[in-house]
Amino acid sequence: MDLKDWIQLLALPFVGWLSTAVFTNTKRAQRLKLIGESFDAISQQLTDTGSGSSSQRRLIAAVRMRRFFDKEGEFAISEVLIKESIKHFSIKIKFVCPYEKDALSVISALLKTPVGKDDPQVQKALADSLAYANDLSGVDLQGADLSNSFLGAKSSAEQMSLRELDFFGATLIKASLKYADCGGAKFVQAEMRECVMDYGDFASADFRGANLTKARLKHANLEEANFQGADLTQANFAEANLSGGVFNGCKLEGAQFKGAKGIPIEIMKRLDTASIYH
Repeated sequence: MDLKDWIQLLALPFVGWLSTAVFTNTKRAQRLKLIGESFDAISQQLTDTGSGSSSQRRLIAAVRMRRFFDKEGEFAISEVLIKESIKHFSIKIKFVCPYEKDALSVISALLKTPVGKDDPQVQKALADSLAYANDLSGVDLQGADLSNSFLGAKSSAEQMSLRELDFFGATLIKASLKYADCGGAKFVQAEMRECVMDYGDFASADFRGANLTKARLKHANLEEANFQGADLTQANFAEANLSGGVFNGCKLEGAQFKGAKGIPIEIMKRLDTASIYH
C-alpha cells in the first residue's frame, strides 16, 4: 500500500463519525422544528378567546402543556455528553425538554390574565401544571392566580422546590404547598386563605402583609420567616418551628400553637391552656 492508501484507510473512522454527527444534528434540528410547531399550536389554542374558541379546547391545551416538561415524552430530545481523559472515556445520553422555559413563561403569563382567571377549570389546570416542571427557578409568579392548585407533594421524598420564587400579590387560596421547599420564597401581600402548608420548608420566607387566615402550617419549618403585618387569624402552627420568626403587627386571634417550637415570648403570654392565641 502506498501513502495515499494509508491516508484513506486511517481517515475512514473519522469520515464515518463525521457523517453520523452531521446526520444526528440534522435530525435534531428537524425534531426541534417539529416540537416548536407543536408548542406554537398548543399555545395558540390556549390563548385563543375568539368566537370559535371554547373552554374545553383551552382546558385540553392547558393539560397538554405539561408534556413539554416530560423528559420521556414526545417533546423531549436527547443530548450526548462525552467525557474524555487520559485514563477514562465515557459517553452519557440525557434527555432534556427544550421548550420547558417557554411553556413556563406562557403558563405564568396566563395565570395573571383573564384567560386563566375567568375560567376556573383552565386556571387550575395551568396552576397544577407547574408541579410537573423540572425547574421553576426564575419563573415570575407575581400576581398569579394559583387558587386550589397542588404545588406540594405526598411526602418529603417528593418535595417540590419553590425556593426563592416570588409570589408577591399572588392568590393561593386553598392551594396546597404541603411538603414544598419554599426556603427564601416571597409571599408578600399574597392571598393565602386556607392554604395547606403542612410539613413545608419556609425558612427565611417573607410573608409580610399576607393573608393566611385559617392557613395550615402544621410541622412546617418557619425558622426566621417574616410575618410582619400578616393576617394569621385562626392559622394552625401546631408542631411548627417558629425559631427566629418575626410576628410584629400580626393578627393572631384564634391561632393555634400547640407543640410549636420557638414561639415568641409576646405570643406565649397570650396563649390559653389549649395553646390558642387570644
